[in-house]
Amino acid sequence: MIAPVDDENDVIMITTDGIVIRTHAEQISSFKRPSKGVKVMRVNDGERLATLSIVDKYEEEEADEENQETPQGDESEQTQE
Repeated sequence: MIAPVDDENDVIMITTDGIVIRTHAEQISSFKRPSKGVKVMRVNDGERLATLSIVDKYEEEEADEENQETPQGDESEQTQE
């Protein structure tokens, strides 16, 4: 499959066996027109690429900040001596 992408995209590939791979488009090597392409995902014998989707880039730092929990300690239980 061939799909146009830029560095601000992620590529999601799903095989007929249900294997899913998501990678940043900037991590995929690019070549000039006469090249034969690059292999992004290896599949087993009898397995095929079922679908390919181009989505906005997923930033891990943003996701980590959203999932961080603030410590919830009850300070009223602490006593001073």
